[in-house]
Amino acid sequence: MKAAAGKHHPHPLALRPDELASRIGVSRRTLYNWLKHPDASKRLPQPFKMGRATLWRADAVLAWVAAQEARRG
Repeated sequence: MKAAAGKHHPHPLALRPDELASRIGVSRRTLYNWLKHPDASKRLPQPFKMGRATLWRADAVLAWVAAQEARRG
């Protein structure tokens, strides 16, 4: 079953840069800066390519966010 154009699944398997940035409240530039963070424990998971689209696995991002929250205490 295909989603209608312009509608987002409430729990997508993968996120585009704009979707990810919006969901965590940062700019796209910040996402790409986090990919290169010198501290590996703070580094955003690597995206993957599907065709020309750059995507992040939602489960990997959720695990990364949880790890960042745990670091803060």
